[in-house]
Amino acid sequence: MIANSHPIQVTVRIAFFRDAPQNLPSSNQMVLLTAAAALLSTIFLDAYVPASSNLELALLQIVVYGIAVAIVLFFAGRIARWRQTIAAIYGTNCVVRCLAFLPVSLASSFGQSSENFFWLAVTAVPFGIWGLCISAYILREAIETTNGKAFFLALGVNLAVSLVVLFLFGEITDPVTESIQ
Repeated sequence: MIANSHPIQVTVRIAFFRDAPQNLPSSNQMVLLTAAAALLSTIFLDAYVPASSNLELALLQIVVYGIAVAIVLFFAGRIARWRQTIAAIYGTNCVVRCLAFLPVSLASSFGQSSENFFWLAVTAVPFGIWGLCISAYILREAIETTNGKAFFLALGVNLAVSLVVLFLFGEITDPVTESIQ
């Protein structure tokens, strides 16, 4: 870590694999700050979610993600690292969403045909993979495991969060794919 780095700089560097999540402050304030950033980025940057459920969906995702990461860390015997781990995940999630917003918005604005859906997927999927890789990197550092195990843990955590959200919210309509189904 660069001496006296601001937590936002550290978070951005973590998103680009240039810093370690251990370099974030381990504090409740950092968790709250990054959770608020993740909440706001989810509410305002996830245009596919109906506006009436943005807040509820964002809160649910943040809470469930925090619980899922706590469970992983608990079983790995590293629960003391939860604050830094979840702060890094929430913060880098916000970084990825902010960087993905413009290209994904442009791709989704071209209409709702199956060809345009293809270009939206080509634009959005790399950001999703990047976010998953960042989560795996953070979990790898937190539980001191291999890249492969960390990737599957991150995949499992994301799948668990998605299943809980779908179970509690039911089907979330996607205006891009709705017209081609």
